Amino acid sequence: MGTIVPLRKLAAVFLLLLWLTGCGYSSDQPPTSARPAAPETGQNMSPEQPGVPAGFGREPVSASAGTGLQEGGSAPGPGIPGTKTAPKAAAIKPVAGAGSVRSGSKGEDVRYEFVPIFMYHVVDHPGRTYAELYVEPADFRAQMQYLDDNGYHAVTLKQVVAHWQEGWPLPARPVVLTFDDGYPSVYSQAFPILKDFNFAATLFINTAKLNKPNGLTAAMLAEMADAGFEVGSHTISHLDLTTVSDKVLVREVAGSRETLAQMLGTAPVSFAYPAGKADTRVVGAVKAAGYLAGVTTEYGLAAADQAPLRLKRIRINGSDGYRGFVKKLAPYRSYLAGFPDLPPAPP
Repeated sequence: MGTIVPLRKLAAVFLLLLWLTGCGYSSDQPPTSARPAAPETGQNMSPEQPGVPAGFGREPVSASAGTGLQEGGSAPGPGIPGTKTAPKAAAIKPVAGAGSVRSGSKGEDVRYEFVPIFMYHVVDHPGRTYAELYVEPADFRAQMQYLDDNGYHAVTLKQVVAHWQEGWPLPARPVVLTFDDGYPSVYSQAFPILKDFNFAATLFINTAKLNKPNGLTAAMLAEMADAGFEVGSHTISHLDLTTVSDKVLVREVAGSRETLAQMLGTAPVSFAYPAGKADTRVVGAVKAAGYLAGVTTEYGLAAADQAPLRLKRIRINGSDGYRGFVKKLAPYRSYLAGFPDLPPAPP
């Protein structure tokens, strides 16, 4: 009888192990409910778009998280009902020149303290009003040709911020091309030219213009995002945010983010202040809404030591043409001259 009890115990243990195995339990990893949903910022890079860490917009994010909105709902954009569910992650395909996609480029181990962020609006023949907002397609192509001929690489704004904050590599001579408002010419004129050079861009969208005659359609925006372009917010209505109430401020900043998140499946991390107007209250609302980068209209090179939500830009006007563009790039060329190990410009 003395040996029967241990055998019964062994049988009980054996049955317990069989039950646990059938439940899919493994001592090598925690149960599904205990696993982290996504890697922390700076821990991993997406295989889909190398050079962009997870914390810079790669994982699905609830666009209303951290907006300061009251419990129970989010600020919806036009025609988008409030929701508590997180949007699905958008599959962002890399394009050459968008970060470390052109792998093996000398200069990827360089830390760039300064990067130019060029500001465009319309790439088309000038209209009757606001002619300086219009850059002729031929001039735009010549400007992009200059960048390509001289070894520059167009990356997105979130990649530059990831470079400064997390140390993620950038290709040689990085620049950022931004387009404000979301005019149709971005798709019909600029997009084909940028694809010819494998350049990425960052688009700042007024969501009230979406699917309107003077704006981009959702399909156009999705196609450019799928090609590797970054989509950021430029509010809903392009109001002077320094003059609106707190309620309107949250709606413009967080609501536009919610609209784009619902449309594209991932929440924007970059923001452009309408007319560049921002004060402490506005910047605080942008930060609370979950944005990681913000651009102004203050002229100059963007720099690592600038506040990430108050970055400078270089405006490109219609009157600049080719020569004006090259002239505005001169300070950056002077800065790059201090890096003798950069690869020479293509012949």
